[in-house]
Amino acid sequence: GTTILKYENQAYSFQVKQADYYDWVYVPVMFNPASIVFDVWGLPGEQHGTFGVFCQYQDPANYYYVEFDLETREVMIGIIENGEFVPLYEPEQDDNYWISVDAFSPLPEEVNTIALDCQPETITLTVNEDLVRRVIIQKPFTSPGVMALFVYALDFAGPDGYKLYFDNVTIR
Repeated sequence: GTTILKYENQAYSFQVKQADYYDWVYVPVMFNPASIVFDVWGLPGEQHGTFGVFCQYQDPANYYYVEFDLETREVMIGIIENGEFVPLYEPEQDDNYWISVDAFSPLPEEVNTIALDCQPETITLTVNEDLVRRVIIQKPFTSPGVMALFVYALDFAGPDGYKLYFDNVTIR
């Protein structure tokens, strides 16, 4: 299949094999979570994708998200509202909303602990116990939404796509 989810090496692996494709898995809880903490790591070498969290997910055109790139050690925080990207902070340069995160482990195969608090009014991101960014949502969604983890294989990803491992997931 295009997406492979399995338990291996005492962790959950999430692999998207098709290039320029993403998939997600909802967190398996019976409430609308506002925070998630997890350990994540990739395979050694070049990373052929990104991953992240959809939170306060209302529908495919309305949600908050945080996207991570282990190779470049960057993160982007945003909102999709009515299908359009809504920036939550000024771009670093030239409409580039990716933020450098020195707290990321230097090698993608090393474990990173990510803590994301995704309230309707604020998003707070911590990587390896360092506060990365806290953003205020000017026009928050009026009802809480669900949460999901997503993985995206870049357009140049080879036949194995992009694979990550997740462990020690805590949802509140």
